[in-house]
Amino acid sequence: MQLEMFEFRGHLLAGVGEEGIRVYNFEDNRIIQEHVPPDHLRAVCQCIAWKENRESSTLTDEDNLFAVGTSVGSILVLRAKFNDLVATLVSDKTGEDQTCSTNCLRWSSHSGLFSGFDDGKVIQFNVEKRTVVCQWKAHSSPVYSLEILPHQNEYLITASQAIKMWDLKTKQCVRKFAGHSSPVFALKFAFTHQVEDGNLRSYFISAAQDDRLISAWEVNSNAERVVKKPVVTMIVSVNPTCITVSEPFDDNETVYVNILTADGYLKIFDLHINGFINKPSKPRNSICVASESERGKILPILAANFSVDNHAVIFLYGSAVAPGFAKLKLLDLESEVCLIREDPIRSFKLTLAHQSTTNAKAPIIDKKKVKYFHANDDCQLPVKNGNAENKLVSEVTMEERLMQLVGSSTVDVETVEVKPSLKSQTLLLTQGLHSKDDKILKKVLKTKNTETIKATVRKLPVTSLVPLLEYIAQQLRIKPRCTSYLLWLEQLCSFQTTYLCSNPEALDVMDKVLRLLQSRTSSLEKVYSLQGRLDMIFNNLSEKSTNVTPFSENKPKLVFSAEDWNSSEKEDAETTWNASKQRKLNGISSETEAATNKVGTVDCNDCLFENELMNTDE
Repeated sequence: MQLEMFEFRGHLLAGVGEEGIRVYNFEDNRIIQEHVPPDHLRAVCQCIAWKENRESSTLTDEDNLFAVGTSVGSILVLRAKFNDLVATLVSDKTGEDQTCSTNCLRWSSHSGLFSGFDDGKVIQFNVEKRTVVCQWKAHSSPVYSLEILPHQNEYLITASQAIKMWDLKTKQCVRKFAGHSSPVFALKFAFTHQVEDGNLRSYFISAAQDDRLISAWEVNSNAERVVKKPVVTMIVSVNPTCITVSEPFDDNETVYVNILTADGYLKIFDLHINGFINKPSKPRNSICVASESERGKILPILAANFSVDNHAVIFLYGSAVAPGFAKLKLLDLESEVCLIREDPIRSFKLTLAHQSTTNAKAPIIDKKKVKYFHANDDCQLPVKNGNAENKLVSEVTMEERLMQLVGSSTVDVETVEVKPSLKSQTLLLTQGLHSKDDKILKKVLKTKNTETIKATVRKLPVTSLVPLLEYIAQQLRIKPRCTSYLLWLEQLCSFQTTYLCSNPEALDVMDKVLRLLQSRTSSLEKVYSLQGRLDMIFNNLSEKSTNVTPFSENKPKLVFSAEDWNSSEKEDAETTWNASKQRKLNGISSETEAATNKVGTVDCNDCLFENELMNTDE
């Protein structure tokens, strides 16, 4: 736990951080209270303030009340001695953002509790009645710090970057201060004294983030409405983180100022105000704490304050969980002080280790009943069913129950033994993910047995799901052809869908995997189309090759021989000539008979033609 803000009250110190609230007692040098609000993860504690003394209040001073502001705008009022939550205060911002963060708190002995919020508003609470007294807009930017000036008529100082002073009766801004160029995280009242003319002069100190100058401002009733310059400035070598102011001395014009710096040092200033001083003041003392066991290690000072009599400085160093306490007298301090102390957190760890070893009790184990398994086994003790003494009764299967209902059970219950399963590799995979051992992870993820993958993914803790998913995505980018990773990815998405969909980190990784798969499968449709066409071509070619008869098996319908060509040609020619001659003779004779029947005479021309034919035949 790191203290974000702390507040002293006498010998008590209350600090708040992300893990809750702690109260330290400097008289006993111990932690007297640790309180974790029930909603501390959502409502982080950010600021704290002790209640001022008031005799007429129904809440007595002995109760040691303090208020804690949260990041959601609520305010917790607790009692330090009894670790008791007294009240919870909530602003009634109707129609506005209800989760506005509470940045600062300050108690007033007469006016109740004041709080500053992110929206620039200041709200006044009545703690006894648990109601809001009033609220007003103090700054246009968030209010980071508050302080009360105890005059006859109380004034409230608010700071964002500029600093304003408000009259609590009229709620009007009566004075403005130049402030700082960055947010003011601390306002501390210094002292008030009366001058010769009878007027009161008050001084307060302001410190801002990333500003090495700490300013002291004068509040004078006769001063101008706008104060542009501080009366005194103090300078440190490293940015300040917190300031505390001592009670004024007898002359009522001198105070000590503690300033903690970001490097863990404590700077003490002797602030004596007598008019305007242009040159920044330097620290009177510089204190640090070094580790005794580790050379060169500085133990940071977490909080510092002055004792009640102003004769000593008390501070807290080391760690907020196990801090160290120190007290030094101011008169004995040199300008540079380095304390050599044992690291309290180291002693705290050694004490815890010693307690854990001394309080631990070894269990009594019968060696005859011990069974040893491999580290990767899905460990299930081999048990036997039965009612005998010192035997573990396992669950009866559904088959055995049905057989017992029928009354014809043939299962020998005494001999049923459950053997350990070797399928799950959950333990080995978890160790590989935790240690980021690439060899172990590759050995496990090479498994392609679906049953083994399912058994491993089912029993994998949810904290290992996102690292496993990231590793698989990384390997898919490196080795795109490794099918075992795709099998693991498939089972992981199948069995752990609910958790992966509800985890933003897992969704980001799944988005990357999806884009990777889409980039590699963008041409898959075209490849499938080409494969289909090639299959059709190959099928057609195979069908044609099966229907064609080999050339050796064909028998010719006609055989041609060149030797028989001459004789066959002559015979064909003679046959053709005789046939044509016979057709002609038959045609002439038929025509001659027809002409003779009509005329009865033969033309001389026909006779001549007949004679020519006869001569031709001869």
